[in-house]
Amino acid sequence: FDLELCSCVVNSLSQMAKLGFKRKKKSKASINSEHGDGTQEEQMCEADIKALCEAEDAVMEQQLSVDKDCLAEVRNRSKEEQAKIDMDIAKGVDLFFNNQVARAEEMFKKQATLEPLSAFAYANSQFLRAVMSFAKEDLQVAVDRFSHAVRLSNTIAPDDGYISSITKFVRIKGRKKWSNAELRANVVKALAHAQLGICMLAQESITYYMKAGLAFRRAYNKLMECEQEVASGADEYDENALGCIYYCVGLVNVLLSSLPAKAMKVVSFLGFPCDRKRGFDLIHRSIATDSFATPFAQLSILSH
Repeated sequence: FDLELCSCVVNSLSQMAKLGFKRKKKSKASINSEHGDGTQEEQMCEADIKALCEAEDAVMEQQLSVDKDCLAEVRNRSKEEQAKIDMDIAKGVDLFFNNQVARAEEMFKKQATLEPLSAFAYANSQFLRAVMSFAKEDLQVAVDRFSHAVRLSNTIAPDDGYISSITKFVRIKGRKKWSNAELRANVVKALAHAQLGICMLAQESITYYMKAGLAFRRAYNKLMECEQEVASGADEYDENALGCIYYCVGLVNVLLSSLPAKAMKVVSFLGFPCDRKRGFDLIHRSIATDSFATPFAQLSILSH
């Protein structure tokens, strides 16, 4: 009897052990399937995020495309009409200096498809973000936005060809004076090329260093053209365009005059201005215009 009882107990225990082992196998399989579903869900989430980012980029490119039908209106704006439209940019600058960068970008983006200065401000906010992070993606977005600002400016004020450039120097008195919109577009070209040069320097490549030098040269030449245009009469131009010109030309003079004596001789020989006094006078004139460049001009005075 004892032997039979013991055999029954042993059989029951072995069956229970087998059942427990099978349950463990099932639970492991269910856990693995749950993990598999989790990885699939994660992959689906990543794919959705990537698709959303691509859609966002496409919408941004579409929004930043040049609307050629409305450019005639932009070209014919008077400085009084331009001052009303520039109120959004002024609000954006205030928001930017109050550490509300996202809202500032929204204000800049409103007119970024038609207004070169708005397009430049929109690009410049991304440029400052890229300078702080030095991420390649941020730099590329900044380059794309500055390139859009240059394209938009070229549609409003096309660059002269070689023949036009020669006749311009031969017959300066007979050359047609720029409109307010054309001056603003050329100012944006100068500023955008300068910022593109800085973006190219961050790429740390000899090819990009050469491209940066060419971009700086284009920016300087365009800035000198704007200064000559304003010197012949500034009454018909708005304060924002004049403030940017005075600030940029003044800053170039102050920065180059701060170089060591030997380097300054080389720079002067190459034809770049190094007049420190004139530079500060122009920066003070920029402050007096009460334009978008005024806060930056005040910071430049404080830093020196």
